[in-house]
Formats: sequence, C-alpha cells, structure tokens
Amino acid sequence: VSTQSTGYGADLLSSELDSGFPTRGNAKTDIAREYAEDPWNLTGFADLEESVLKFISEPISGVKIPWVYVGMVFSSFCWHVEDHWTYSINYQHWGESKVWYGVPDSGAQDFEDLIKKEAPELFTKDPSLMHQLVTTLSPKLLHDKGVPVYTLRQQPGDFIITFPRAYHAGFNSGFNFNEACNFATADWIPLGRQCVDQYKEFGRYNVFSHEELLLRMVAKTNSLSLDVAQTLSQDLTIMVERELEQRERVKDLRAEFLEFELVVDEKRVCRVCNTTMYLSSVVCTCHPEVMYCLLHASSSPCPTSKQTMKYRYTEGELRELPAGVKARIPAMKQWTQEVHSLKSRTEKPLMEELEKLAQRAVINKYTETDEYRDLTSVIDKANQCIKVTNQLVAIKRRSGRVHNTSPALKISLDELNSFLKQVTELPCHIPDSTTLQEHYFRIIEFTERCDRALTKNLAKGQYEELLKESRKLEIDLPQIQLLKQEIKKIVWVEEVTELLKRASISFSDLQQGLCEGASFPNTTQIEQLRDKLEDKLMAGQRWEERARSLLSTRPRPTLNKLHRLLKDAERLGILLPTAPSLKSTMLKAMDWCKTLSDIKLDQSKGHYTSVKQLEAILLKGQMLPVSLPELDRLQTKVAAAKAWHDKASKVFVRKGFTKLLEVLSPRGSLSNDSRPLEESLRESTAKEFTEMKKRRNANMLRTEQEEKGMISEDDNLYCICRRGWKTSKGVDGAMTQCDLCYDWFHNKCVSIAKHKDLKNSEMMKDVKYLCPLCSRTKRPSVDQALGLLITLRQAGLALPEGVALSYLIERAMEWQEKVRAIIVKHRALATTPDKQVYIDQNIALKDRNQIEELMIKGDLIELDLEETTDLWNLLNIVDDHVVPEKKAVSSKRSSPGNSSSTSKPSSKPPSPALVHSNKRRKTPSDERSNGSSSSLSSTRKRRKDRQNTGSDDLCSVQDCLRPEGAKVGWIQCDRCEKWYHLECVSISNKQAEQIEDYTCPVCVNVT
Repeated sequence: VSTQSTGYGADLLSSELDSGFPTRGNAKTDIAREYAEDPWNLTGFADLEESVLKFISEPISGVKIPWVYVGMVFSSFCWHVEDHWTYSINYQHWGESKVWYGVPDSGAQDFEDLIKKEAPELFTKDPSLMHQLVTTLSPKLLHDKGVPVYTLRQQPGDFIITFPRAYHAGFNSGFNFNEACNFATADWIPLGRQCVDQYKEFGRYNVFSHEELLLRMVAKTNSLSLDVAQTLSQDLTIMVERELEQRERVKDLRAEFLEFELVVDEKRVCRVCNTTMYLSSVVCTCHPEVMYCLLHASSSPCPTSKQTMKYRYTEGELRELPAGVKARIPAMKQWTQEVHSLKSRTEKPLMEELEKLAQRAVINKYTETDEYRDLTSVIDKANQCIKVTNQLVAIKRRSGRVHNTSPALKISLDELNSFLKQVTELPCHIPDSTTLQEHYFRIIEFTERCDRALTKNLAKGQYEELLKESRKLEIDLPQIQLLKQEIKKIVWVEEVTELLKRASISFSDLQQGLCEGASFPNTTQIEQLRDKLEDKLMAGQRWEERARSLLSTRPRPTLNKLHRLLKDAERLGILLPTAPSLKSTMLKAMDWCKTLSDIKLDQSKGHYTSVKQLEAILLKGQMLPVSLPELDRLQTKVAAAKAWHDKASKVFVRKGFTKLLEVLSPRGSLSNDSRPLEESLRESTAKEFTEMKKRRNANMLRTEQEEKGMISEDDNLYCICRRGWKTSKGVDGAMTQCDLCYDWFHNKCVSIAKHKDLKNSEMMKDVKYLCPLCSRTKRPSVDQALGLLITLRQAGLALPEGVALSYLIERAMEWQEKVRAIIVKHRALATTPDKQVYIDQNIALKDRNQIEELMIKGDLIELDLEETTDLWNLLNIVDDHVVPEKKAVSSKRSSPGNSSSTSKPSSKPPSPALVHSNKRRKTPSDERSNGSSSSLSSTRKRRKDRQNTGSDDLCSVQDCLRPEGAKVGWIQCDRCEKWYHLECVSISNKQAEQIEDYTCPVCVNVT
C-alpha cells in the first residue's frame, strides 16, 4: 500500500510575499490604482468604515493584514472558527475550485458537543483542542447527528464570507491561490466578549485586547454610527459592571495607575487564563513582571501586602464611559427619525430642508450612518436633476434665437421622458419641473407634425424649415434624421441629374453617386438614376479589367495595343483611374525609344554613352510594362559592354583610381563641355604636356630654393601624405624623386622598399621611377591594349572608353615612330658599352631637349612601351658624356655618403637638365656625414652599415655593447625612431635584410 502526501501553503503573510491585489505602493497603471482603492480589495478591507477593527492600529497578521494560501489537490483545512469569532472574507484569485463546509453559529454548541463526544480522550488530554485547527470530522456524520452543515464550491473570482462563531472546514480541488482577512461589524461586539470569556476558560491567548478595542472606540465616539453606538453602549455597561465587581474583591490592595497600552501585549497577560489585560491587573513586588487578572488575583503566591492593583481608569472614569456614548444616542435617533419622516410626507420637501439635515449631520458627526449616506445621495441626485432642468428650461429662453452659440444639453426624447420620471420619483421638490413638463409636450407636438410631413412629397424648402425649427428644441429626435435624409435625397437627385449631363465623368463621382443613392428608399426616379450611374460604372469597370489584364499578361503589350485601349477610354467619356498611369506608361515607352535613337545620333556627332548610362537606360526599359523591340538587343549590348569594361578595368585600373575613362584619357580631358570626345582628347594632350612641364619646373625651383635656405623646410610639403621630409619627432623617412614630375616621395608612403628595382640606392640613378600620381594605370603593353580594342570593335560597341583607348594607342604608335627615328640616329651612342666615349657637344645639346620632351610624352602615355627603356638609357648616356663643365656639375650628383668622391658633396640640386640622373634615396648616413645640413629627403631607414665606428658611438640601448670593427650594423625603430646596434638588440645582418617594420624592445613593453 502506497501513501501520498499533499502540501498546503497556508497562512502566508501577504506583506512579506506580496498580495494578489494591487496595493497603493505597487500600483503603476491607472487600472491598478483603481483596484488598489477599491473597497473590495482585501489589503484594506478590515479598515472599512463599518468595520470596528479599524480602531486597532496595529497591523495584526492574518486579521488586518491578509494571509495568502497556495493549495494543491486534496490539501485541506480543519474545522475551526476565526480568532475572536470575527467575520472572515476569502477571495480566490485563480486556480481550481475550493470546497467549503460550514456550520452556522446557531449550531456551534451542538458541533462542539458532538466532536467532544466522538473523541473524548483527545479533549480530556487537551481541552483547547478546537482552538488549534487540527481536528476534522466528516460532514456526513455531522448531518446524521442533526448538526446543521452546509457546503459550497468556490471558483476564481468568488468571495466567501464566514460569520462569527461559524465553524468551517474544506479542501482544494487542485492548484489554486486564495487570500483572506478578518473584519467585524457592530453586531460582533457582544460576540467578541463571549469569545474572550471562552478563551479564559481554555487559557487561550488573545490576538488583541477586547477591552482596549472598546475604549479606543469610545475615544472616537463622534465617528460612530447609531448602530455601533448603541451596541457599544450596551457592551460598555457590561464591561464596567464586571470590572467594578471584580475590583470590589481586591479593594484592600494598594492601587497604582498604569497605561497598559504602553506595555507590549506579551507582558500584560494573565498568568492563569492568558487573557490580555487593559483595564486592570494585579502584580506583586516579588515578581513584578508577572501579572494576574482580577478574576485570578487569588492565584498569586505572594501575600496581599506585597500585591498592587494596576488600573487604567478610576472607578469614576469607568462609570462615565457608557454615559458619554449613551448621551449621543438620543440626538442621533432624533436626527434619524427626521430623515425617515421626509419619506412619509405628502408634500415633497424642498432642497433647503434636505441640506439643513445634512449640515446637522456634519456638525454632530453623524456622517458615518446609513441615513446620512442615503440623504447625501438624494441631495446629489437632486442637484444633478436641477442642473439638467436648468439647461433644458434655458432652451425656451433661447428658442427665439436662430444663431445660438451657447452650449446646450443634447438628449433624446426617451431620455427626456426618463429624466422627467426620475424627477417625479425624487423625494424632494425640483424647481422648474413644471416648465420642463410643458417643454416635453411641445416636443411631442413637433414630432407629430414631422411625421405628417414625411408622408408627403414636399419641396426641399419646407423640409428645411422643419429642420430649422428642430434646432431650437435642442433634442435628438428620430424625425430629425428622417428630415435630413429627405433633404439629402432631393439634393442627390439634382446633383446626379446634372452629373449625367457632363461630357466627362470621373470614376469616383460615379461610385460616390451610387453609394449615396443606395441609402435612399426605392422610387421610380431614384431607380432610373441609379441604373444610369450603374451602366456608366460597369462600362468603366470593364475597361479597367481590360487594362489590368493587358498589363498583367505575358508577353507584355505593344505600344499599339496601349494606344487603342486609351482611345476606347476617351470614347466612354469617363475619367478612369488607370487611364492616366497607362497614358504615362505609353509616353515613357515612346521617350525610351527616342532615347535609343538619340544615342545613335550622338555617336555620329562624336558623343558616346557610358556603360553606366546604358545600364540605366536598360533598367528603365525593363521597368516599363510594355513590349519594346530594342530591349533585348540593348540588354545583349549592355552585357557585352559591361564585360569588356570590367576586363579593361582589370588590365588598366590601379589602386587609387576608380574610373577607366579617367585613366585612359589625358589629364583634364573629361571637362563638361559639348565638344566631341575625340576633339577633347586631342586638345587635352597638348595641355597635359604643357602642364607637366610647368609642374617639373616648379618642383625643381622649390628644391633649389629650399637648398639655398630661401624657404623653410617645414613649409615645403612633399609626397602623397603632404608632409615635410622632417618632423618634430625626427627623420620622417627616406625619399625618392619621381622622374616625370620631379616631386619627392617618402619611400614608406609609396612602398619603394617593395620595388624590386629600387631596393638598392646605388641603382637609383640607372632606374627610372614614376610616382603614383604620374603612373595612373598598371600600364599594360600595346599588344594588350590592341587586343581590348579589337574585342570592342568586333562586338560592335561604341563606348567613350573605347574611343579613349583607341586614341591612347594612336598616341603610343606615333610616339614609338619618333623614338625609333632618334634612336637609329644615335644607335652607336646607345649601344656603346664604354660610357666614357666622347660625344660631340653640338649633337648632345641639339638633340637632348628633343629626347627629354619625347621622354616626358612617353611617360604620360599610360602604356608599357619598350622604347621607353632605350630612350631613358640614351638620355643617361647623353647626360654622362657632355663637355667637361657638364661633368663637373654631374660630379656633384654623387652620393654624399660616398667617401671615394674627390669633390665635396654639394647640397645644391643639379640643373633642371640633369636632375633626372641625380635621383636617389637619402639614408641616415647622409645626415651623419653632413651634420645638420638641410638635406631634401628624410633620414629614416630600416638598416644601415657604418664603417669605422668609434667606441663612443652609443646606440639607444641603456647598456650599449659598443661593438667595434670595420662594419657595424644599425637598425631604426619605426615607432620611437631611435637607432640601435644590431648586436645590442640580437639581430643578425641577414634577419635585418628581411625586416620591413621594426619595433624596439622599449616600444614593445609600452604596447
């Protein structure tokens, strides 16, 4: 046999675990705040006006502060009554039902007798067993033994109320959540005293002092209702009589005053019966912490000489307590009788009489009585009726005004009738109620006239007069809507008749006319007009369906079909919704066809359309819901053009340049003008050459001025980074000069270190270098360019990039012929291995300028031309074999760091004619050898070899090893720009050659 147990989360304090009701402290929304203030919210139920527990200020758990209960299936609660036999209220928030069993207070004694009879041994052992909530008994047994027992099932949202001394038990049908608290009304007061007496008999502790509660109520007598005052007076009399009788027994004891309410409940409990004392107690000097009630004073072990009676009120004060409450009752009774007498009077009282009674209640503090609440309710209703009556009566005074702007109360005839009935039933007289009655009859007469008029076919003006008269009544009548409907029908007939006479009718007007006409009752005239509108509308709808079908079909409609459809729309005489967009589509298609024709015309005039423009035209044509014959051909053409453009871009376009046409054309040729492209390209070629010569001369002049100290080095900005060759932090980096524009560039900025031909500074004078600004493309060969041009022409494409490419190839071929001619002329010179052979000065001076101009023009052509190398070698040979004075100038171009030079290195740059052979990368050794000379390039370098380094030449390492020898290696940090011996930082010469970016140990630790 297996057993199962159930759990019941009972008597859980809501103030700690939170309540299922919204409270004033946690209500965040308007609806939550409304529920928090609702009187049925159990968190404040014990403090309602009619509950005497509101006079207990302490938050008693489970009594004033609700307990919450979480039940599961079959969890139960045993038979019990509430503490102090108070009322209880239980609310189920959610979950399965809770089953209740209850015995009314009339059967409480029989219940107790029966349960003691059924289990006598338990009660013999513990007489207070029924107060411990541990005893259960079958409801069927109770019923069979004649004890009245009842049952009910509580569902979510139900309130269950138990009455004083009503035993109850039950169980849960499943998982649920309930909340409960106690309250007490006036009828409970004598029952509460009986409960305390029973508690004394069984020695059960009190939850609160009943006597203290009564005295707190006495302190607020003015706030008590008549019922509470009468019940309180009776119970006070019993309490005082008992107290005086018990004090008579201990009259020989010494008496002392004590404010019992200042003593905690646990310390003012009788040692014998455990009752909480408030009026009096007996203590002894031996054990002052122990108290006895007067009834059990004899139980104290101490002699009477050591006993003291503590009292809260004197006997005189006790006798006055009931009298103070009783004195209030007659006056309250008289006021109550006056209120009740108003209802039985034949003549209705005036508002002034009601207000005086209410005023007396406020002065004498009868405001908590039911009679006062009923009286104020009548006064409130009467005031509302007076307000409405005044507004309605004011209509009569305004009836002569046609244009009335003052606000009026709009009510229906039924509402007016109901209001008059309410006024009649009120137990007081309402001023102007007779006038209001007369106004009601006037409205009835008007409605009868309206009903007669609506049965006849009157003119619009007659209906408008009745409608004008209804506005003066300021009341909602069904006849008013019928009058408006009749006027609207007459206006509709006039408007539709006029509409059908128009040559062109909008689709929306037809729909609106039919929609309005559908609300009118059927007549011959109305039906005829509706039929005409419907015929027009259906014809338009059929056209709309044709249009939608034509636009949604595949293949797409031709321009001719669209044209015929629009002609049909014109013949219908209706402004159709789709017609404007359809016409717009046709015009766009015609414009698109014209655009293709214009492209062919522009090509004949030397103006070409780019790939992007062709793509935009193609997309525009694809968006049109029209079949266009040229669309497929254009799509094929655009795809081929885009493929060619992408291929050409891969061949030509270099990083930093995005437009193919830009790099294929001479600089400055893409200006926005109306000239043919070929003409613009040719004119820009000469301009490009002239601008480059000016730039070369300006860069050479700037270099000379800086060397001579005419301008500051810091004001001279170089390279693509637009910085000087030195910064405040030191050397900014080695620099290289472009052989076309003569500008200087930092090796690091233009990646000179990665250039296979420029890694060795000694080779710089023999290798041509073009900067990224001068070499705008990857410079493919002429054969590659010709292959692209042939592919373009075979595809039958005419693109601006193709024209630019064709012109570029043409320039290249013309340049090649000129170069070949001059190379043939100087072939012996160009092929002589001995570069010390003497050249005739006249020949050199005569042809050098021509060679240099050809070199510039060749460098401006964005193609890889083989003749460029021969021409560059020829130019170097001519410069190296000039007259002796030219050699002297050339000797100044030797590296400042070359110790074998016989002449002192000069900081002055070479002449413009020879500057191309003086190009080199400056290194840290240049700066070391020249001191603080104003060298043109930066001194940054990864590694250097220094010869004959002395022991005093320390690096930036703190404990420098001071390496010695014929050749000592150095390396510079790319962050702090300090120099270090290779040996000091443990780097070999081979490793140093492979290092691109170096970070010293100090900078590594900082990072």
